[in-house]
Amino acid sequence: CSILLWDLETGAAKECLSHHTDKVQTLCWHLAESTTLLSGGFDSSCNLTDCRSMNSKSWTLEGEVEQVIWDVTNPFNFLAGTSTGNVMCIDIRQEKPLYTIAAHDHEVAG
Repeated sequence: CSILLWDLETGAAKECLSHHTDKVQTLCWHLAESTTLLSGGFDSSCNLTDCRSMNSKSWTLEGEVEQVIWDVTNPFNFLAGTSTGNVMCIDIRQEKPLYTIAAHDHEVAG
């Protein structure tokens, strides 16, 4: 199990998300859709999960995913920073990143 979703009323684990094959490094809830969770991991993948239906979508990136964050100006986009120093902008309606910026010489951390 990569990510556990907890029921705060009962204090018990409710769902187990197993989309990642290695450690999960980063999580970010959608700013407007409170049941939409974005995750990134050491398996070089970003995963988007609708926690109501458990439907998900994944993207494989170059390098371990160090950080994910939603774009505050566009609810369909997120940014992902990787261990290769790249930052990618991804539209969740697309299969590939919109663009990649070689932002750092080392990993994009924190």
